[in-house]
Amino acid sequence: MQTKPRTTTRGIPTATNVDHVGWTVPDLEQGVAFLVNVLGGEEIFRAGPFADPSGEWMTTHFAVHPRASTNVVMIRLGSTQVVELLAWESPDGLGDWPRPSNLGATHLAIHVGDVVAAMDYLEAHGCVAYGDPVLLESVPQAGVTILQVQTPIGLWLELFSYPDHELPYEATTAVRLLPKAKEWRNE
Repeated sequence: MQTKPRTTTRGIPTATNVDHVGWTVPDLEQGVAFLVNVLGGEEIFRAGPFADPSGEWMTTHFAVHPRASTNVVMIRLGSTQVVELLAWESPDGLGDWPRPSNLGATHLAIHVGDVVAAMDYLEAHGCVAYGDPVLLESVPQAGVTILQVQTPIGLWLELFSYPDHELPYEATTAVRLLPKAKEWRNE
């Protein structure tokens, strides 16, 4: 089923798509190495440091300590996602990664053909899987298998494996989730 082009006036005027998601990591090089070498991403560019040693620019534009500074690396992950990794230095500290139940917590969901094979691979690269893969039942995504994984850089992943049949939610709306790709491609 094809979806119709957006014709409503809801949403941000002139918006066309999501450009990227950003994550603060404790160590930029470790974060880049994980996304490139383990997840198969491709580094696009680096920028920074961004800082204002004597003014309020960082507070005004990022709501951080005025002496905070950051470096950025943009990474392509497959055909539909760009990730901005940020590493901050700040006099008021950085804190820990939020748990999934904390405000501001994020995760990256990745479609895989085999959750167990993906879990084994990620565990071999220092990730921790929480529980065993779960087959969802009696929900709009019944038939999907999921697993939560925490990476060594603190980022949470959700492994998703879709069945070869339609999902229950598809009978209720013409709006669709992104289709699964045939292969991982950074283009």
